[in-house]
Amino acid sequence: MRLARESYRVALDYLEEDDYYYAIEMLRRATLMDERPEYYALLGRCQMQNPKWLHMAVDSIRRALALRPDDQELRHELAEVTRQFREHREREAARRRPVGAPPRDADAVRGRRLLSKLRGTDERAGGGSSGLDRDKI
Repeated sequence: MRLARESYRVALDYLEEDDYYYAIEMLRRATLMDERPEYYALLGRCQMQNPKWLHMAVDSIRRALALRPDDQELRHELAEVTRQFREHREREAARRRPVGAPPRDADAVRGRRLLSKLRGTDERAGGGSSGLDRDKI
């Protein structure tokens, strides 16, 4: 436990220098030796600094919350990091989608259907008119 505490202190020193990579390494070491909620919470907060590490931040904060289930601050942090992770995944999926490919989420599908109705073709009805002809608008 003494080594875990020392790793935690060294991580704090790295954080003072904004060196998240080495701080994370020291915090990982600390959590392997002693599973304290404050070690996991700080590890998660550090991992939140890089969008590519958000999935690890979710796991770290979940572990902290499992060790301290009544901590409302950790609950809020978990909700926030989960939201950030979800948004990051959506941005990455959109970035990987071929140019011109339609979005796949439900709102986008609904929007395309409404737009096709306004244009006078209902996609669900096989392209028939919806009564809103473009020439009449």
